[in-house]
Amino acid sequence: MPDEMSLHATTRRRVIPATAAPPPARRFALGALDDLLCGGCLPGEVWCVEGAPGTGKTLLGLHFLAAGCAAGEAGLYITAAETPARTAQFFARHWPDLEAAVKQQQLAVLDPSPFFTELRLARERRSRGRVDAWDEVWRFVQDVTRQSRNQGARRIVIDPLTPLLLAHESAIDLWDTVQTLVGALGENVGATTLLAHAALPHPTIEAVGAALRALATGALRLEAHRDIGPPQVVVRAVKRRHAPLAAASATLRIENDGHLHSDLDAERSKAA
Repeated sequence: MPDEMSLHATTRRRVIPATAAPPPARRFALGALDDLLCGGCLPGEVWCVEGAPGTGKTLLGLHFLAAGCAAGEAGLYITAAETPARTAQFFARHWPDLEAAVKQQQLAVLDPSPFFTELRLARERRSRGRVDAWDEVWRFVQDVTRQSRNQGARRIVIDPLTPLLLAHESAIDLWDTVQTLVGALGENVGATTLLAHAALPHPTIEAVGAALRALATGALRLEAHRDIGPPQVVVRAVKRRHAPLAAASATLRIENDGHLHSDLDAERSKAA
């Protein structure tokens, strides 16, 4: 008879048929980046997209959503960088396809600022310490999951995620929060999620980036170069779990239309 204090583990095995086709990749419609990712991101993947302010994180997220809308996939855009009204104005000026998707209810735009406000208040009060912050984070996770299911979202962009993760006082709290968030989003009806992180030289923000890189399925680091000609954005692949990467980096450029472009797309168009 086994000792009562001994631990036992039961392993469940799921047999995947050999004929099962891999899920289709979700493209950015940016040739060099899609090639880097061997076709694009996969359903269920959660990506950390990090870079200093002005490196193109928001642009990359919008390209990802626009490519999904063009492919008939619903999307969810959660941004605290702008109010919903300013986001609508921005779409009208620079992203008419996203503006149309919002009007057709193919793309939903959510404002997470109430959650961030509650987090700040919880940190100021410190009456219940971690419980206050954790309650708000868990409410945010539940709300995002519910909204994405209602929307039938296949692509989710949270830009920026960083403010949500700054209210935690310890590394353990931060790790638990990121793990909960990544786990919930990764299991959410096959959606692919991009989490934008503003990389700044501050210990707390660097700790957030380290937790995101460690727990996300993959991580991309963006660098901006403004020398001669159109500004360039170099996308470096930091990691990808359980899936290949075709190269270490991809170079994109920002043209006068304010969008990202890939020279590879132009070359392929000429060849065609």
